[in-house]
Amino acid sequence: KNRLKILKIFSIYRDTNILYLTTVFVVILFFGQYLHWKYFFMPIGLFVVGYMIYNRSILPKTLELYAIPLMLVLLGLVMVDFENSTRDILRDIAYYLNPIFLLAFSFIMAYKIKNLGEVFLIVIILGVLFAIIHLVCVAYDPSYLFTKYMFRDRALSSYIVPLALAILLINRKYIFYKIDTFLFWIFLILLLSSFILNFLRTFIAIIAIFLWYWRGYETYHCYLAFKNDGGIKQKIFGYGFGKSANLGFEMKLAGNLFRKISVFHNGYMNILLKTGILGLLLYLLYWLLIIMSNHKFLLYGDNEQLIIGSLLIATAFSLLFMTLVFGGWLNNSINAPFVILMGMLYNLKYRLDTTRDQCWIEK
Repeated sequence: KNRLKILKIFSIYRDTNILYLTTVFVVILFFGQYLHWKYFFMPIGLFVVGYMIYNRSILPKTLELYAIPLMLVLLGLVMVDFENSTRDILRDIAYYLNPIFLLAFSFIMAYKIKNLGEVFLIVIILGVLFAIIHLVCVAYDPSYLFTKYMFRDRALSSYIVPLALAILLINRKYIFYKIDTFLFWIFLILLLSSFILNFLRTFIAIIAIFLWYWRGYETYHCYLAFKNDGGIKQKIFGYGFGKSANLGFEMKLAGNLFRKISVFHNGYMNILLKTGILGLLLYLLYWLLIIMSNHKFLLYGDNEQLIIGSLLIATAFSLLFMTLVFGGWLNNSINAPFVILMGMLYNLKYRLDTTRDQCWIEK
């Protein structure tokens, strides 16, 4: 009986599409963190552009997903001062394009997904895999519990674990994908153990000790740069990509001395400095439109539509909050699991809307 129960763990991969997509997203989350997202910027971007050239009929129909983020990129490029560091300019371009490419990539990949249950299964398996890696690391070296940057040091994508835990519990209630009770408890124990070990001990300590000291300081100097370095045009349209803020002192980082920084943990200030008041308003409008466009699913949708709409609204609020302290949309190290989920859910939403329109036309 125990052997049969263990074999059930592998039976979920009878569908080759699930195995394929899970593998793709594991590679993206793991190596994106380990090698840094700059190494995924070009291949994912080339894939998305190539797909749009090959199949022009899909992504343009969902322009509401990409139009405003692309406007922010345009603002940053138009207002760029080429006296800024070339490295900082290119890095900002990558930061602003990365989530767009990842969202489009996840949207494209989701055409292999049949229903919401398969989306849930992929997220759950991703979370379980990273939870296992985390727990193995702790078992191998208990001092790992006390490192400040445990997920960065161990190449883990931190937010996939609590996201998978939430999805597992939602699926338990609505059963979009039937998971055996034995498997459910294994997954729950693994995810909950990783979550408790990481977030209730280390993550809260980082927020309490580190977050409201240094990040408040850099945010203040970003504000001073926005306020004092330019005129009305810069206030409205921003200073462009590569713009830095003077720290007021010299800091040693990775063996180099810095007086200025161009990447800020407060994503709102980053957007304000690079793309101005207009860019910040566009960014807030983007998430407001996502919330409003999915609100109808909460009122008129069936169970599947209700959960899709709820998760997309929750994702919007999560990224709005994370923009304040972790860069949000611009920080793929943090937001990648949310963007991947968002892309898959929007693909399902797009197909549900298309099917509904076709049924209406036939009637």
